[in-house]
Amino acid sequence: MPIISQTKKIGRSSDSSDLLAERKRNLIIQDIQSKKALGIYKPNLNERGFDTIQLQRQSGLDFYLAPVSPPVSPPVSPPTTNASSLFGNGQALSVTYVNNTWVICGNDSTTNLNNVWYGPSLNNLTALKLFGTGNANSATYANGNWVICGFNLISSLSVHVFSSLSPPSSPTSLNLFGTSSARSATYADGKWVICGNDESGSGNNVYHGSDLTSFFGLAIFGNGDANSATYANNIWVICGRDESGSHNNVYYGSSIIGLLNPLAIFGNGNANSATYANNIWVICGRDRSGSDHNVYYGSDLANLSVLPIFGNGGEARSATYADGKWVICGRHQTNSNNVYYGSDLANLTPLAIFGDDGRAFSATYAQSTWVICGELDTASTDTVLYGSSLTNLQPLKV
Repeated sequence: MPIISQTKKIGRSSDSSDLLAERKRNLIIQDIQSKKALGIYKPNLNERGFDTIQLQRQSGLDFYLAPVSPPVSPPVSPPTTNASSLFGNGQALSVTYVNNTWVICGNDSTTNLNNVWYGPSLNNLTALKLFGTGNANSATYANGNWVICGFNLISSLSVHVFSSLSPPSSPTSLNLFGTSSARSATYADGKWVICGNDESGSGNNVYHGSDLTSFFGLAIFGNGDANSATYANNIWVICGRDESGSHNNVYYGSSIIGLLNPLAIFGNGNANSATYANNIWVICGRDRSGSDHNVYYGSDLANLSVLPIFGNGGEARSATYADGKWVICGRHQTNSNNVYYGSDLANLTPLAIFGDDGRAFSATYAQSTWVICGELDTASTDTVLYGSSLTNLQPLKV
């Protein structure tokens, strides 16, 4: 048996209070060098000490438990002290890696209002205050511009454009959807396409243009929402929520102007996103009819098959293909299987993260690392998880 001693790990005062004072959490004994768990120690609520594992209460610190000998190096990540979560216990909504930069968007539940984090690596992130007490939904880089979409409770400026994030340039802010939310931006086929929710009654939930200064409105989905636009295999696909009663929650076509092909899927629910990879389209959404038809897939958009995951009343949010596998994020209706992954869409493995009432929003793989953003069903703040393997994820702190 290895000799165990305490080694500082960055953490929050509230975490250390739970761990050390109230004795309510299991302690994972981990070798810092190998990152492998040596065992789990379950404290007895009635005992004053921790048997042979002696821990002293220290404000603001959590602990790694690691072998004393041989000496080990301190953890590489995260590298700073007084670490905390990115968004408090708020939602982490999306993550992307492009132009050698990580960008993670969400809703900071603290008074810091840090709704965007960016940096060249996950252990070197900088906060960007955007959207006030609202939230940042997504970030895109293309054609020399960063475009960050979100929602501001007290402003109609839901899109911010930066020519640089390191350091951030002075942004150009766009008012496209009134006081409603901008969900996502895409640049492809020589056009910018920005999706959102226009509550003015015009129904223009999609705006498109060759640059970021002049846009044309596209009225689809009635007074519903446009969630995302994807261009792949010479086809545009726009996902949303139709409120006209037609259930046409997806439109697709070779031109953004000529979206003449509706797809009536997800019933009176919503389509969230479309992904094309490995010669397969995957469309994620929520079927509100009570079925588990939350994912559709196939090589031909006119002939899709159902992938029944996340249970009746559940929801699929996004699909990613990287490192030889599909990763589909969502919310399971009855358990914590909020992610499904595998090389074959017909044979996926569930991954239980974010709790029974939580959800996974998006996943990205870059720099040999998986990052998954979500929302927890408790007051825990671990809403961004990362790791070299999907089965070995840890909370991201800054």
